Amino acid sequence: MVALATLTLPTTAASEKLYELTLKEIKVEGSPLNLSLVFPKKLPPSDVVDALLRESLESAAKFNGCKDILAMAWLGDAPATATQNSNSWIYVAAKRKVMTMDDHSGVKKSSISRKSYYIHIEQRKTIEGIKPERRWLDISLVYPAKPIQENAYKDMVAEIKNLASGEMDFNAYIFIGSKTSEGSWKQVRDKRGGYVFCKYEKASGRIIRKDEVIGVVTK
Repeated sequence: MVALATLTLPTTAASEKLYELTLKEIKVEGSPLNLSLVFPKKLPPSDVVDALLRESLESAAKFNGCKDILAMAWLGDAPATATQNSNSWIYVAAKRKVMTMDDHSGVKKSSISRKSYYIHIEQRKTIEGIKPERRWLDISLVYPAKPIQENAYKDMVAEIKNLASGEMDFNAYIFIGSKTSEGSWKQVRDKRGGYVFCKYEKASGRIIRKDEVIGVVTK
């Protein structure tokens, strides 16, 4: 592992490290280099993280242009979630191109605006080369303020029934935040533990939260 950069901020007590940038080679044939942007305590705004991550990847690609490079942001030892930075990035050596992982994976995005919430839809598939190929939808209902939990589950079930075609499984999530700023989204916790979440199984038509069936798609 090579430490590419460390930014520190002097304080009255001691220098405080803001972030560290490292490049690591995985000893597995065909694996990309891993570029990690690590913030030890707090993440900056998502657009700042995203810009810094891309700029760092572009710089690393100039010196390691013959290998793919995967770039991710971290908060301590945990990867930053999709709502803490806009994306993970990848440099594809064969194309000499830097792109988001979503673009590289062929993620298709769409949205629907409802009166009380905004729906963000991502059509995903397994990474190229993985067999059998699997496709699914990730559906995020984004509210401007925290909804009543029971209503949030009712909304998820209703939207799954509206969107289900029997062709793909679904994952559904609840967030609060601004529909125009994905970096502001915060996933809503369930009072019983975990998060407000459910999944739809196309084979059975069931909508499930953990082991509980909370709805059935009949069409």
